[in-house]
Amino acid sequence: PPAGSALQGRNGVGFSFSRKAERQKPGVLQQAGNASRIGRVDLEAVTLISAYAPTSGAGDEEVAEFYRDLGEAVRKVPNGNPVVIGGDFNARVGERNEETAAVLGRFMEGQRYPNRNGQCLLEFCLEHELVVANSFFQHPPHHKGSWQHPRSKKWHELDYFLVRRRDLSRVCDVRVFRSKDKSIPNGLQQ
Repeated sequence: PPAGSALQGRNGVGFSFSRKAERQKPGVLQQAGNASRIGRVDLEAVTLISAYAPTSGAGDEEVAEFYRDLGEAVRKVPNGNPVVIGGDFNARVGERNEETAAVLGRFMEGQRYPNRNGQCLLEFCLEHELVVANSFFQHPPHHKGSWQHPRSKKWHELDYFLVRRRDLSRVCDVRVFRSKDKSIPNGLQQ
């Protein structure tokens, strides 16, 4: 967003690389679409995409624009290159069932049915042959939730890692890491 605009400093994404990764000369961060909600870096062996989806209070057009931009970022990944999309999707994808079995693994926790953002995420995954990698690894609830509701104090899983189904076997694990004070620095996951 332009300097001084109302959107400056909001809705951004970024990447942090180890010194070892920096020496491998990661690609230049590319912004996808018109907003600062999606960033992409092409490395030698993988393309990384970081995303921050609109919240549940956003309008339908804003959500649709986000998924159009994210789809464009995925389509630009060189064919055959693995892609990892990590982000705060502000989505509850619901439980695995007959309709979601192509996208979700056995270890999805939370509410039974997806919210609007969750439904959009599931449809996006189906369209692009992606899976929610988080749902394929069994962890206790405190290693899955990335956002705590301020009143109920219940942890919710809103942040996800998406990979192509064919690349799922390359993923070793996905879980939340909390600091000693039990907080999560921006939903840090690995």
